[in-house]
Amino acid sequence: ELQDRQTAADLMLSPDDTHVFVLVAERPLGSRNVIVPNYVTETGYTEDIPGRTAVGDTQNRTLLAVMNLKTAKTVWPDSSFAPPIEDPAPPAGTAPGAPGKKAEREIRWSMPDVSDDGKLAVAGARSADNKDRWYVAIDPESGKTRVVDTLHDDAWIREAGGGFGSSGVEFLPDDKRVWFLS
Repeated sequence: ELQDRQTAADLMLSPDDTHVFVLVAERPLGSRNVIVPNYVTETGYTEDIPGRTAVGDTQNRTLLAVMNLKTAKTVWPDSSFAPPIEDPAPPAGTAPGAPGKKAEREIRWSMPDVSDDGKLAVAGARSADNKDRWYVAIDPESGKTRVVDTLHDDAWIREAGGGFGSSGVEFLPDDKRVWFLS
């Protein structure tokens, strides 16, 4: 069941018709979208088109849910593979050089690629600060994850995809191995 500020942004049925993968977009609390005027309309009057959040504002979170159509069970893949980061602003009164508290990493999921037999799913996940990207194997029944590949750059990681599939990976013909650009 979707919560306030959540929408189903994309859905995909697994090849074996057992699972539905749902990308859930969650708007940040108090977010505002840019309004874009549409001058060419059927009515001849200017109409507003809701746009995206402005750059620099807090962006949407992208979550992933997996629904089993036979059991009606829904799981959210585990994101514990993403190590916490140092809070950039340690609490007031903290001694200089003392570590700040650890903040949970915000992960943005991509739609997974699923093997033709429906047994394996691999999704891309990236940190909100675009410094880390993981390819993660997901167990659609439990939501447990296993990291297939990790990429880190202190400057910037480009978004997964590159035109090779939903998450940037593709399965080889044996349905057991994937290939991807890194």
